[in-house]
Amino acid sequence: MARDPWALAVALSALPLLVATRRAPLGEPFADDFLFLDFSVLHRRLSWWGGGGADNYWRPLARQAYYGVLGPLMLSHPAWIGALHVLALVAAGVLIQRALRPHWPGPLSAAAGAFPLGLESARVLIAWPAAAQDLGALFFLALAFHAFARGRAVLLALAAVAAALCKEVAAPLALLVGLAPLPPPARGARGMRVALVAALAAWGVARLAVQSSALHGSPSGAGTDGAGAATLLARVAGSLGQVTLDAFSLGARARGPGAPLAIALLVGAPLAFAIAFARVRTWWRWSAWGLAWWAVGSAPLALFLPDWAPFRSVLPAVGLGITILAPFTGRPVASLLPVVGLRLATLLAAPGDAPLTTTLPPRTSAFMDFEHMAREQHFMRSMRSSLRAAYPSLPHGAVVARANMPRGLLVAFEGNRALQCWYRDTTLRLAAFEDVQRAPTAALVTVAQFQSRQAREVALVRPDAALLQSKAIADFRAGRYDSCLGEFTRADSLEPDPRAVVFHSESAGARAYALGMLERYDAARAEALRARAIDADNINARLVLVILDLGERRYDRAEALLDSLLADAPTQTTALEMQRTLRALRNGQRSPPGP
Repeated sequence: MARDPWALAVALSALPLLVATRRAPLGEPFADDFLFLDFSVLHRRLSWWGGGGADNYWRPLARQAYYGVLGPLMLSHPAWIGALHVLALVAAGVLIQRALRPHWPGPLSAAAGAFPLGLESARVLIAWPAAAQDLGALFFLALAFHAFARGRAVLLALAAVAAALCKEVAAPLALLVGLAPLPPPARGARGMRVALVAALAAWGVARLAVQSSALHGSPSGAGTDGAGAATLLARVAGSLGQVTLDAFSLGARARGPGAPLAIALLVGAPLAFAIAFARVRTWWRWSAWGLAWWAVGSAPLALFLPDWAPFRSVLPAVGLGITILAPFTGRPVASLLPVVGLRLATLLAAPGDAPLTTTLPPRTSAFMDFEHMAREQHFMRSMRSSLRAAYPSLPHGAVVARANMPRGLLVAFEGNRALQCWYRDTTLRLAAFEDVQRAPTAALVTVAQFQSRQAREVALVRPDAALLQSKAIADFRAGRYDSCLGEFTRADSLEPDPRAVVFHSESAGARAYALGMLERYDAARAEALRARAIDADNINARLVLVILDLGERRYDRAEALLDSLLADAPTQTTALEMQRTLRALRNGQRSPPGP
């Protein structure tokens, strides 16, 4: 970087990506991470001959080696993993820039090196530990490209194999590295290509041996579903188009019939301009090579459709960047501004928040994108930090119950593995609270309750308080209102922590409803207002206030409360019934209920 300021420009191009990722808990493990952590850290298995915790792919460098070396740090200081991923992504960009620099002008080589750093989908690469598979493949392919440009055969072969050991799709891309249109004299180009092919052939033989003997699962989510050739070609076309949209940070927002037009404008317009005014006639070799890279990297992703994970687009998008930028060789720096400005604008315009976990579905349909990942990571960080703060250690065989958790979060735990990895104890168990209710156990330590739209997403509730509240709820639903009132009050007293917002609000909301059913309307309103003061989203409290307002003919206030409630819970049956009642009252078709 001291010799070439354009390399520094590549490194600085990571800043917009960091701004777009600023609220994500970088490096927090979840889901697949715990499969690999269980294998390499918890059980300390030393076998390289397998999937490293998941029997679908052989990626020992990105699984066994990565989690075996960095797993303990990942569990204690996950943010350091995020910092390491940022450095690896920056290093990959600088290596691409340095490989092109002798043959491309400084600004153009910097734009090519910065291309993967300007992708919205690259946010997942720097934030999710499991994305080390794609990030490692990118880094080692960039290193192989740099080695080929510098005539270093041994480094080229080693880097190519390392990339393939991170992710198998890197193998054909590594072969393309050996076909890069570098001008002669490239020192020993033929010998380097022979070494490259030999090294990748050895990797291929080893992979076939592992696949036949040690791997028994199929790639998760992948498969043709018996699709015919036409359907498969359509999927390939779809993956090519999706990668192109992801290359301009539009993949999550440009869908439907307008997508082909968007692709044509994004790629065709800058290419047409550059080609029309190209001054260096050898640009087409680089563009053709980049197109080959884009096609070879994108085609295997067709097997995952209709599921899509935008972070897989980063590898093939590198080739698309070279395709688009090559015709600008010899043009003034200012001619690059439309392309660079468009990509920067779409990156910064991408949803930049990492929202707290809610019961609402994510806004995108991707299998794993930044929003999905950030929700999972926020929740797992809250769960881990809450547990470790309250229980620095847990007794062997302890049970932690989970309650009130959206179904989409459950995969983040990978069964019991997350809890076991956090405490390095294979005897611990994470159980559903419903199971604990049916079969109470003395090993139950605490109940981790999810709190939607709260700054503290997980509250730890004492087992006796949670079990008594569940009994009170059963009595409430059975119409035993007098007995449930006292049970809710005692349950609240057993859990003194006011940060258990959902727990205390649920008791207050149910008490308000019970008081209303007992025709103690003033007390019901007071308790409903107290429940809403604890948690503004409390359903029971809002319903009680609507019913009381209807009884007092305060229709406008009741309607406003109903609109707010149905906006948060559009399928809530009692609220829908109250809405019909309100319409009937306004039309004079029925009399209002009691006071």
